[in-house]
Amino acid sequence: MEFDVTNPERFGSIINDILSKAKGGTIYGLVNNAGYVEPGAIEDITVQDLRNQFETNFFGLLEFTK
Repeated sequence: MEFDVTNPERFGSIINDILSKAKGGTIYGLVNNAGYVEPGAIEDITVQDLRNQFETNFFGLLEFTK
């Protein structure tokens, strides 16, 4: 299933969709496989680009797991 982990407002409907497709309506595991990398040297990457990457790669996964 593909969705945007930086959009927590949709998490409720996504979880309901997952549960409706799960055998017995039970989730036995979660694979958080989201993220990306900003290529380049740290001095060449803007702070905003790094914040966006951290928002996706850390907070997005954390919020969906919770």
